[in-house]
Amino acid sequence: MNEESSVDDLLRDAAWEGELEQVKELVKNGADINYAEPNSVHPYGATPIMLAAGAGQQEVVAYLLEQGADVTYCDLVGTRASIYAKVSGYPELAALIQAKEPAELHDYAHVMKKLTDAGIPQPILQTLGKENKRLAFDGNHNEYLVLRNVFEITSFKVYGYEVWDLLLELDDYEATGVITWCPARQQFVSIDEEHEWIYILHDMSWEAFLANPAYFLDRILFREYDEEEVDEDMEKFS
Repeated sequence: MNEESSVDDLLRDAAWEGELEQVKELVKNGADINYAEPNSVHPYGATPIMLAAGAGQQEVVAYLLEQGADVTYCDLVGTRASIYAKVSGYPELAALIQAKEPAELHDYAHVMKKLTDAGIPQPILQTLGKENKRLAFDGNHNEYLVLRNVFEITSFKVYGYEVWDLLLELDDYEATGVITWCPARQQFVSIDEEHEWIYILHDMSWEAFLANPAYFLDRILFREYDEEEVDEDMEKFS
């Protein structure tokens, strides 16, 4: 790691920990406020403002916004800083960041056209709508989930599968990638990139999932679906 990247990593650490004065000093000394190099600690390539947002560090977030931090940048799984804040339970902080985002990201007609053109079926989009929906259920692993609204649907490509992420929260489990839509296959796909598991949810329809989410989530988490082959020579994220 060179000296410049060391300073940048220090900025990410300081932002996460809420060390405002250290953040200011590092920025003054040339640290990159949009530094996003993935590493073992931040495998998705989070920026300083993402980490501050996820940790609820409002003063640091406000300062980084003043310094022009990029709030449109998406990490390797398609997540923006505002979503980091929201998922972590800081809605006011998410709203602060969203106020700096381009208006088109919050224009319903624009977003719906983009998602429709990307190949996401209308029944999914109509269910997700403009507001988050919380589904409670009695499962072996989970008791509730929160669906993303259409403004929060993110896309990413992992091992060649381009997918659109549909869950915002999942009780007692990391929601990223658990339920995604893959337009190329016209199927739901579940991805656990940490363990490099990819499952095609061949028997799951949107209607069936909404009617009994616990059934499908338990099967995913119990690894009852056949695992897809992963090309280990292929770059994980692209």
